Amino acid sequence: CTFVSGCSPGSHALLGKTRRPRTAFTSQQLLELEKQFRQNKYLSRPKRFEVATNLMLTETQVKIWFQNRRMKWKRSKKAQHDAKSSKESEANKPINPTNQKPSSSTANADVLDASAVVRPHSNESKALQDDELLYRPYVG
Repeated sequence: CTFVSGCSPGSHALLGKTRRPRTAFTSQQLLELEKQFRQNKYLSRPKRFEVATNLMLTETQVKIWFQNRRMKWKRSKKAQHDAKSSKESEANKPINPTNQKPSSSTANADVLDASAVVRPHSNESKALQDDELLYRPYVG
């Protein structure tokens, strides 16, 4: 069937492409699956067989549940990491109560730019040595 032919979703059953209904796990099954997941994120084949048998599920159901649970776990870990790094970047951001840029007249006079560093000429001052630097505040 194609989108153009407009066949209904139920017509796939006529072609032999039936899907199993979604498994509704019982609370006891979910508790056991979560317990196993806390112990180990991956199940070996023998352990998967044992869990499936004990919970009256198929091995495929257990395998898919673990795959889905690992993806959920990875998403939550990533969300926690993103939240933590976002919180850290907010903590490191300078606090500006007015949320305005400082004007040039109120700019910090202690801040120097590259043009503020001046090397004295040897004939200007005998008291200064050649490797000594003079600093003057930036005036904008």
